[in-house]
Amino acid sequence: MSFPPLDVRILGTVESLSEGERYAIVCESSGSRPTATITWWKDGMLMTDTKSQIFHEGNVSRSTLYLTPTLADHDAHVSCRAKNPMVPAAVLEDTRKLNVHYTPRLSLAAGLNLDMEDIKEGVDVYFECGIKANPRVYKVQWFHNGEELSHNVSAGVIQSNQSLVLQSVTRRSSGQYTCTATNLHGLGSSNAVQLSVKFAPMCRPGQKFVYGGGKQEELNITCSVEAHPEPTSFRWAFNSSSELVDIPSSKFWVVGNGKSQASYTPVTHLDYGSLLCWASNDVGSQLKPCIYHIIHASQPDPVNNCTVENVTSTGASVRCLAGWDGGLAQTFTLSADQSRAHTSRAHDRRKEAAPRVLANTSTSPKPEFTLTGLEPGTEYVLTVMGVNKKGESEPTRMVIFTLKDVAEKRTSP
Repeated sequence: MSFPPLDVRILGTVESLSEGERYAIVCESSGSRPTATITWWKDGMLMTDTKSQIFHEGNVSRSTLYLTPTLADHDAHVSCRAKNPMVPAAVLEDTRKLNVHYTPRLSLAAGLNLDMEDIKEGVDVYFECGIKANPRVYKVQWFHNGEELSHNVSAGVIQSNQSLVLQSVTRRSSGQYTCTATNLHGLGSSNAVQLSVKFAPMCRPGQKFVYGGGKQEELNITCSVEAHPEPTSFRWAFNSSSELVDIPSSKFWVVGNGKSQASYTPVTHLDYGSLLCWASNDVGSQLKPCIYHIIHASQPDPVNNCTVENVTSTGASVRCLAGWDGGLAQTFTLSADQSRAHTSRAHDRRKEAAPRVLANTSTSPKPEFTLTGLEPGTEYVLTVMGVNKKGESEPTRMVIFTLKDVAEKRTSP
């Protein structure tokens, strides 16, 4: 005779599973004749990664389900069904609800009412960090360009649950924002959201503000500003002793990347002074102009604070500080000459000869040099000068003595 299964049960507990780990879940049924067939189901879908065993004593059948849970398996229902093929109407089932632990999944977005393409200085901006996690997160962190943000109401940075509020944003608020969340299973990170705060142009620091030139010499002055979006127009003016005189639009142009260049030629001494530059963009006009001083160019000032290092029998290193460049780009030269006193002592026939130039350079943008090929045990006069289009600076001189050649000293009588 055929008998349906008397019972079916999932052995052990499957209440808490970790994402990515592999589990073996066992279901057992007894009392069926012939032994029952066991199948596994998840939310009504047949699962196939199983292994079955038959025990004849007591007509016990056992099936093992191999499961590697994912986030999608959280809250799913896994069922073990036992059925005697000879009694198909009698089906027993045991079910468990999966509780899958996983690292937080985060999705960062700006506030729904914000137009991220039109954020100006002074407005408030907020972000929402959407979090899916099991178990619950115990820490949420916010980052701006990779640097963690701290809750600081006085600075306008407010963190509340899964929200970040930035009050009265400035151009320094621009950058990428991310959030992270941590639970007992690990740490998860969000996507990055770019905030680009629009602001009116302002003068870019670190640019050249002094230009030197002679009368009738054309100068190209570059005005560089920071702005978002890019400036759409520029205005230039010359600040005379009594009024501002606008530079004609034919004398300046926009070169992009927040820059404009003006062509300016001093004709008389009254044309030396200050050029002013303003930029404008969609946000507004520049409040404080960039000021460029036009001076009458001259030769550079001498270098100073020179030091000589690493003196050997055949070489040395020289390092100086540059003097004022005279309003023009400058380079530097160095000459190394045997002193006349040393020459007269060693070679009387060369007493009246001109000093011999052993090394020079005119390509270095810094007054830093390395000398080689000098003679051992010799006194040298080093001369360093700055050079620009107007000429050379006053020379700066120093005396060095190269070391004696030890090998030569050992072989000398």
